[in-house]
Amino acid sequence: MLLRIFILFIVLSQMPLAFGGNELDIVFVIDESGSMWGSKQHPKANDKYRHRASIVENVITRLAEQAKGTSQVYHVSVIEFGGDKPTSARVLISNLQLKYNPAKPDEIISQTRLRVSAALYRRTQNMGNTNTPLAMKLALAEFRKLEAANGGVARERKLLIITDGRPYIYNENLKNLRNDIQNYADDLKSAKVELWLVGLNDASNYWNTGDGEFWENVAGIDKARLAETSFPSIAAVVQDIVDHWLHQNSISLANEEYHSRPYLKRITFNVHSHKPGAKSQLIDPNGQPIPPENGTGQQGTYIRYIVDNPIVGTYTIKKLSNSAYKVFVEENAPTLIYIGPQGMINQNVKNRIVFQVMQGENGLQEIPQWPVTAKVSITPPSGIIQTLPATFKGDGKYSATWIPTEVGKHQLKFEATVEVQTDKGPKQYELVDGNSAIGEVEVQAYTPPPGVASSSTTLVPKNALWLHLETPNLEDGLSLLPWEDRALVKFSLYKGEELVTTLGDVVNNPDSWLKLELMDKSGIALSKQPIPLKVEDSYFVAEIPIKRGWSLSSNKLHLRVTAEPHRLREDNLELNGIWLPESLEDKRIYGNPMTVADIDVVTSVWVMVVVAIIIIILVLALIALGLVYIIPRLNIRSEDRGRIVNLLIYDGIEDPSAVRAKKINITGQIHSKLDGQVRVTTAGKSLAAEYFRVSRSPNPNSPQVKIEYRWQGEDKKKVHRVLLSGRTPKRVEGISSGNYMIALGY
Repeated sequence: MLLRIFILFIVLSQMPLAFGGNELDIVFVIDESGSMWGSKQHPKANDKYRHRASIVENVITRLAEQAKGTSQVYHVSVIEFGGDKPTSARVLISNLQLKYNPAKPDEIISQTRLRVSAALYRRTQNMGNTNTPLAMKLALAEFRKLEAANGGVARERKLLIITDGRPYIYNENLKNLRNDIQNYADDLKSAKVELWLVGLNDASNYWNTGDGEFWENVAGIDKARLAETSFPSIAAVVQDIVDHWLHQNSISLANEEYHSRPYLKRITFNVHSHKPGAKSQLIDPNGQPIPPENGTGQQGTYIRYIVDNPIVGTYTIKKLSNSAYKVFVEENAPTLIYIGPQGMINQNVKNRIVFQVMQGENGLQEIPQWPVTAKVSITPPSGIIQTLPATFKGDGKYSATWIPTEVGKHQLKFEATVEVQTDKGPKQYELVDGNSAIGEVEVQAYTPPPGVASSSTTLVPKNALWLHLETPNLEDGLSLLPWEDRALVKFSLYKGEELVTTLGDVVNNPDSWLKLELMDKSGIALSKQPIPLKVEDSYFVAEIPIKRGWSLSSNKLHLRVTAEPHRLREDNLELNGIWLPESLEDKRIYGNPMTVADIDVVTSVWVMVVVAIIIIILVLALIALGLVYIIPRLNIRSEDRGRIVNLLIYDGIEDPSAVRAKKINITGQIHSKLDGQVRVTTAGKSLAAEYFRVSRSPNPNSPQVKIEYRWQGEDKKKVHRVLLSGRTPKRVEGISSGNYMIALGY
């Protein structure tokens, strides 16, 4: 029954749409002809300060920022065209992969900027020809290369051309060149490439004398844009284009101030200047300066400032150079993840719809000052939308209770707003991007069995397949000995509520059906080759490598299972994912139902017990050592400060005042071993103490000494003992003359 209650509350989701979430392949084509730089034929440059190069670097940097901390990957190529030869066009950057590496989190931005700036900011010679068709041909070849790099998977493709608009080759007819452009544009369209064009018109005025109309016919009126001037028009036009690509909205600042609203994940200040090297400074609402992104503003005409989890208040841009500025603010709303339900659920059965709002790697926490109003909109096959209130459950999760009444596919959409009081009254803001995750679930007809209330329970569809993680246990984690470097992972397969014991009845060739991947928390595989899950005793099992060591702290294990398609024996069967109980439903990588994350890898409890016992023994030994040896020695040294303590051994008859006594220095000593070092003369012969030990006890008034000794020739078992305190002498035993005394001198 518990399984029935929990089974539909699974963390089943699509990958989150982080700031739009679409991965792109982009080729930039930059006009480097003489009309751009200024030449004999074009004395006045269309783009004297090379804003076209800076804007391309700016966009690539923005894409790298988008990919940072996510599993998104962007591929970028850059082409320039224009030159003394009609065939002058070349690829500056080919298949630059913008991919986040958690081991080196800042590398994606720094390395991207280094490579792009090295390629873009070189001085190009004055170029007479403008072979736009050749540049488009190279772009088409780059898209084919990018598709091959993606394993043949076609992704969303964008081509952005920045030019003054007019192709030119010496002794070549303009009409022929335009026909070539149209032909390559058709080829690009067939390859599902979206063509965008920005025309610069500072000096040439080509756009208004026919080229603008031509490019609007080639790319479309909405995608062929005119930048009246290289500054600030090109920045504004390209900012709007990239906002469209990434499904974002940028704010163009009318002055130097921007007021940040609550719950934003990130804001980026994009500061463009008329001339390269212009300086600026960003001040946060607390009056603290925020440094620019490393490397920006060094060669180009822009500086970017990134503020993660911005505080509410006014940010101010200070302009520190004698240059014109244009500032855009890119707002990144929190990421939305659809949690569940997903797959198949039952008609007239209560379900819980769950979405999770993420701020970076953490779930959003509501701030009492700015409460969130949330709801879920459900669109059934009939099209009659149902809206349900969603309640905040902590850790960014919002939940709505739903009893579906229609059969068929339903779309679930989360909407939330936050109200902020401004000088002009209250203003409503959307909490998440309007293009965020949308859930989809299939509702099947179902009649509860007699005696079961449909409003109080959920049941498992009989054709739902689930993997159950048997080993390791999610709640207890994976316990290993420090020297163990491999661990067992074991899954069982359930069909509905029944354990599948004969896997071949459900799956063709089950031994090669599933593979296991070790992941990091951002969703990136840690190894190139997945590990096959073999069948053993009706379970799917694999041994995985573990890097552990002797640390007692907990590491985390993240797993993803992939299944070969078209292996299930029945058409109505579907592998829904890895089953998790409701209490652990957030243990996913971005909600992917085929993943399970945050499995604790800990040192075996028995090892920890042994280590704890050893530590306790060592502590007790140190305490005992302190009590028995260190503290008494310190006390004795304190008592002897300013005096010398000696043992005096002398003949009590011949030298009663101990003037010629043998002196043994025991100042500050708690134990002294003097075997063979103490000698007396008796009957004309020298006699040595083969065993002679001195022990002192702390006494603030006068020294206290215990002496144990045995003379040479005495029985090995015999030991003489004497206690000395103060200056009172004691007789030395074991000497035939019987006249020797021992005393303390101090």
